[in-house]
Amino acid sequence: MFSTKLKTLLVIFLTAFLSINNAFAEKVVKPTITFYMPKKINQFLSRGNISNYSETRVGYNNSCGPMSMLFIHNYITYIKEGKPDQLSGNIHNVKAAIERQYKAIGIRNNILTQYSELRQLGVNWGFYSKVFSDKSGFPNARNVVEHIKNGLELDRMTVVNLKKEGAVLNPYKMEHFIVIIKITANNRNPNDLTFTYFDPWDGRIKNASFKDMTSSWIGSHSVLQVGVR
Repeated sequence: MFSTKLKTLLVIFLTAFLSINNAFAEKVVKPTITFYMPKKINQFLSRGNISNYSETRVGYNNSCGPMSMLFIHNYITYIKEGKPDQLSGNIHNVKAAIERQYKAIGIRNNILTQYSELRQLGVNWGFYSKVFSDKSGFPNARNVVEHIKNGLELDRMTVVNLKKEGAVLNPYKMEHFIVIIKITANNRNPNDLTFTYFDPWDGRIKNASFKDMTSSWIGSHSVLQVGVR
């Protein structure tokens, strides 16, 4: 049998051990990185034939807006049907789809588009499709970034218009639309954000820092959010 004194020491030891262990466990499980992204984006990127959604491959070098929208349409089809758009597997079909989108918004084929026209495409498809603009807090663009984060978790991607002059992310000498598909946040540093985006110019997935992204888009920091209602 343990003596009273020994029992007391044992209780103190166990309490201290559990306290230290719990503190250590809390440190280990507390995430330092948070991912804001649509729920099936990783599977989609591996199966969605996204390289075919490329302005250079279809030969329409001013079609970044409609191409961005078709990329989003492809994702929404994937989450609803478990497979990408049928047209995505063929460059010819993607080109024909671009031509249909220009016709749907009533403008000439292969010219630069605006948010209002792209938003109308989303409305035509029955998607959530809204423009968000907020100049407060710029150039940090915090309100818009939070809006983008929230949308990504609701299966809504964000179309951003990059300015043509002085934009780190835009070497194409014209205003250019891209699609933000994920934000990676370092919880220890609010300024340490990585934006993952689809570039319709070449149909590739790319990454950008918070500074490069927010300094590259149009000065009003307007964005178009498109996706699930």
